[in-house]
Amino acid sequence: MNKSNSGPFLRSSSKKSQNFSVHGPWTGIALLIIAISQVPIALKATVDLVCISKTIDCSALEISRIRRLESST
Repeated sequence: MNKSNSGPFLRSSSKKSQNFSVHGPWTGIALLIIAISQVPIALKATVDLVCISKTIDCSALEISRIRRLESST
């Protein structure tokens, strides 16, 4: 009895090669297309976040300037 294939949960492997990746190249191409199609969406979301943060910073500066002007008068 071969020790590497003995035991209740180990299966004996056959000598012939098993190729389960028949559609391997097509799967890779499909995943590449999906990844490339996500790039514009990610760029738009990033630009939106940057614009929102700049708007918040600008409005915070405006508010602080107004408060300074009100407190000085």
